[in-house]
Amino acid sequence: MDWDATIAMNRARADGLAGYVLRKSVNNQWTVRAISKLRRVFGAGWTAEAGLDWRTAEVDRCREVRDLLGGQYYLDSASDFWKETGRRRRLGDRISYDNTNTIDRIGAYVQAERSTAAGSFWGMAGWARNSCTFTNHFTRAAPGSGRSLIPRSGPLHGFQIKGGVQRNLTAAWSVFGKTGHVSEVPIFDGVIDDNRGAVNRDPKNENFLSLEVGTRLRSLEPVLSMNLNLYATTRRDRTRDLFVQNLDGAGNAGLVSLLAVSARQLGAEFEAAYQPFPLLRFDGAASVGHWKYLDDTVGRYVSEDRSVVEEFAFYIRDLKVAVATQMQFAYGLAVFPAPGLMLQGVAGRRGTTMRNSAPSTGLTPATAPSRGRFPDTPSSICTRPRA
Repeated sequence: MDWDATIAMNRARADGLAGYVLRKSVNNQWTVRAISKLRRVFGAGWTAEAGLDWRTAEVDRCREVRDLLGGQYYLDSASDFWKETGRRRRLGDRISYDNTNTIDRIGAYVQAERSTAAGSFWGMAGWARNSCTFTNHFTRAAPGSGRSLIPRSGPLHGFQIKGGVQRNLTAAWSVFGKTGHVSEVPIFDGVIDDNRGAVNRDPKNENFLSLEVGTRLRSLEPVLSMNLNLYATTRRDRTRDLFVQNLDGAGNAGLVSLLAVSARQLGAEFEAAYQPFPLLRFDGAASVGHWKYLDDTVGRYVSEDRSVVEEFAFYIRDLKVAVATQMQFAYGLAVFPAPGLMLQGVAGRRGTTMRNSAPSTGLTPATAPSRGRFPDTPSSICTRPRA
């Protein structure tokens, strides 16, 4: 764009109307939180804890006129409440959209643990209730109404149950296992469509089911420590937001909310440290994982100016989870030349890391060479408008 020509054009208008302006997106937010905990130590190695967590958050999202580029005002008709003079927006005035999101949450948990020389075990349970409110300051609640549109989600409930056990086989060697099930209330975008102002009448909780087992070794002569653990986690019905470019083919940027994303994460992790004498220590670690998406899904695309809203099908089944290094190795050497002084060198290698998923058009199951493998873009998402 020729900025000088644009400013000259705006200044030349006798009525002061700016044909083009600079705009900016604004996000203002605040959070208030209160936490209370009670911990009690009993006999025979028992401890127990209970807690309450309350919080409320508010997020104001709008677009403002940043620079009139030589003009005196800009015409915008985004609000139902503006009359002719109100449509004349000046520097710092809000245009396009003006929304307020609120999230209220209350939760509680209880936890108990017993620890003895033979080992330990623990368990916990938690509960949470969320509610969301969306206020569209530019849209009337009903024709002729003086109130803004304010859809509310109503109460949404979630829970979590976790437990674990550790067994000391010897003074230096132990084995452990833990598992958990979390049913988490979806994020705001999975509850309320803040472009249409519509409440999702059947929001799905995001469910996590995890299992981990492992072993630990601690030896004092020579000083040797090793940890090995295997894990498996299944995540279902997650909502994920992605910023994208040109998904609609018109050159517009926008936000994609992927709905009901499911993935499985399998892997093994190992770390060790060996110190043959006080001046020297060897360190090493390795991690190998197999993380992939389980199902195709759908997503809602909203252009940056909110003029385009469309649902797409996303073919992500069997793609590897992006931004997750699924193979890495590290090794190091530490030297202790004097008390309180350590010199350390660390090196490592990473592999099987997929870049962040970037939804793209032009690929369908019929034209893609194979599901989950696209040329030069191993974690791109194959999309097409949803029928």
